[in-house]
Amino acid sequence: MVSPDDPTQPDSPNAPINVDSAPPAAPDPAAQSLSDALRVAFMLLKIVMIILIAVYLASGTFTVDQQQAAVKLRFGKIVGEPGQRVFGPGTHLGLPLPFESRVVVTTAPQSISLNQAFFFERGAEEMTKTDEELAQEGRTGPLNPLTDGYLITGDANIVHGTFRVTFRVTDVEAYVRNLGDLAQAESVTRTAAERGLVHAAATVEADDFIAGRARLSGATDYANRTLTDLRTGITIDRIEVIRPAMPIAARNAYNQVNNAEAERAKAIEEAERDRARTLSNAGGPAAAPRSDRRDGPLTQLINAYEATPRTDPRRADLETRLNQAFRELSLETDRGSFVIGGEAALIIEQARSVRTNLAEGVTREAERFRQLNTAYQENPKLFEQRFLQAARRNFFNPENFNETFFVPRESELYLEINRDPRIQKERERKQAENLGVADR
Repeated sequence: MVSPDDPTQPDSPNAPINVDSAPPAAPDPAAQSLSDALRVAFMLLKIVMIILIAVYLASGTFTVDQQQAAVKLRFGKIVGEPGQRVFGPGTHLGLPLPFESRVVVTTAPQSISLNQAFFFERGAEEMTKTDEELAQEGRTGPLNPLTDGYLITGDANIVHGTFRVTFRVTDVEAYVRNLGDLAQAESVTRTAAERGLVHAAATVEADDFIAGRARLSGATDYANRTLTDLRTGITIDRIEVIRPAMPIAARNAYNQVNNAEAERAKAIEEAERDRARTLSNAGGPAAAPRSDRRDGPLTQLINAYEATPRTDPRRADLETRLNQAFRELSLETDRGSFVIGGEAALIIEQARSVRTNLAEGVTREAERFRQLNTAYQENPKLFEQRFLQAARRNFFNPENFNETFFVPRESELYLEINRDPRIQKERERKQAENLGVADR
């Protein structure tokens, strides 16, 4: 008997199905749509993943601006070959986080101020007042080392001051390795600058520091040596004194000294002007001081002549040069010719005029004497008579107001000192008449 569940029977439900002989099944629209959607989604996911991967890889690219430098850190360690670890301005490639990171450092000059390190403490009500006002109000007393800053100069005086420190990063690799933080860099630079100022102040005098004449280049050098020893990669370009000051307790006394110095300088300046004016009036351009306040060539020559001993052979040469200069009223030097003028030239011209007049007068007198001598040699008696007659005419001329007294021989002579009033009155009358004629 054959069982209906026998799979070998064709009609049995457990009989195997012949796929090749089975008719094809109809496609399911929902399954097809799901399959297409999944295929598109997977494709978009691939694209998004590729884009994300590209963006992630591109995030390692970095740009360095002007006056900046950068280094790459791979797991906290600076990477790159020696000499090629610092990247300058431009765009550079790198690995993204967390594989690599970048540290960008500003290489432009930066500055910090030292306003309190070496200055005395000022209360809130004193911030708006000047040092002069505080001194006039009588603020005195010793400094408090806990709150008041100061410097000790080379002459053992106390001064105050505010300063500006200009620095820059010159070794980026050392800066990143040992500092890496601007706040820490400023702190280290501030400390080094303060040490340098303490060192430099000990080499200058208080007056020079207060007046702004002190050179503090030693402070910069000392601070840079400290920064180099610490391998900070920082270099200080300069340390400037912004506000030099003195202790308030000494300001009034210092002002008195300054006023005295100013008056002294004013007196010296006035004396120099008077001296220059006197020399110019005395000798003109050759004696007047030059623009650099050095004496003129004539003054220098005279000073050299007076300072040379008489036994010195050079004195004769100096005397020759002086005589030639005064004769020519001009002095030749390496810088050119200088005219001798002023009172010296006037006196020389007057002396020349007097000399000429004297020479002419002596010549006229000599000529007159020669003529008289010739006349006397020709006829002595006649010359004597003519000479006596001329003398009598001149002596007895009424206009000469001569008074003649004849004294008898062997008699006493009395001379009255007082003048005869009649004769005096007659003389005054004639003088008045002569004046009247002259006025008309």
